[in-house]
Amino acid sequence: MSEQIGDAGEPGGAPLRPLGIGEVLDAAFGLYRRTATSLWRIVLIVIAPVAAVEQVAIAASLPRGSFVRDGTLYTPTGTVGGLAVVVQLVLGLLSVLVLNGALAICLVDAYIGNPIDWRESLRAAAERLGPLVWLALAYGIAVTVAFVLFVVPGVYLVVVWSVSIPALMFERVGAVGALGRSLQLTRGRWWATFAVLLCAAALLGAALLAVGAILGAVQSALAVSDTAAWAAIGALGTIVTDLIVYPFIAAVTAVLYIDLRVRREGLSLERLAGELGRPGRWG
Repeated sequence: MSEQIGDAGEPGGAPLRPLGIGEVLDAAFGLYRRTATSLWRIVLIVIAPVAAVEQVAIAASLPRGSFVRDGTLYTPTGTVGGLAVVVQLVLGLLSVLVLNGALAICLVDAYIGNPIDWRESLRAAAERLGPLVWLALAYGIAVTVAFVLFVVPGVYLVVVWSVSIPALMFERVGAVGALGRSLQLTRGRWWATFAVLLCAAALLGAALLAVGAILGAVQSALAVSDTAAWAAIGALGTIVTDLIVYPFIAAVTAVLYIDLRVRREGLSLERLAGELGRPGRWG
């Protein structure tokens, strides 16, 4: 199943133009809303099995004497076993990378009016998993070191590398090339990009606080005292949170990527759609 959606809500879209900060966020909300079915399907296919495996690993790794009271887990050591940590790190990283790659494809295609197909998006992201892993490692190490040494360099890197995933997925570059491409696109637009990301983070934070309050109230109302039930609610909470977080972040990133390319390269909608929609682009 595929669908075609333009950036103005019509097939084929409209001529691209530079967007202001508020317009970027508005376009991201509109893009999310119009493609929600495909985006949620991708999130559920990728995240739901991983969330279930993670919670099983956590339950299996609980030390003897662990118990749940009123929705809160208590363990003798205050932590869960190493198996759960390994599963969360490995499966969590791989699933998030595939998820972000697939969402980037869907959203950029939808924004410029190309047909979108969630199956093709997942397949393409899986094929690019190797470069995505290297990108995540390079990004994670550099940003972590920058934050540890001093906060400002970390913030700087987060902003200048904010569109590295769309660059990697659409421009067929490697991890280093994607980071360099993102740096090139954000040059001269750091403060505007930072403002968009800051506003998006604030909106996302408010939504997550509301979701967390609801899930917390549900746990308290159910008075969960069984580790299996606690694990099931934890998996459900992960899925609900991810349904909100990842598509919205990907939508903002997709609009930013297109807007930065339009500003720097002066691309028309037709030229950009033709470039990104060329046959065999995932080959």
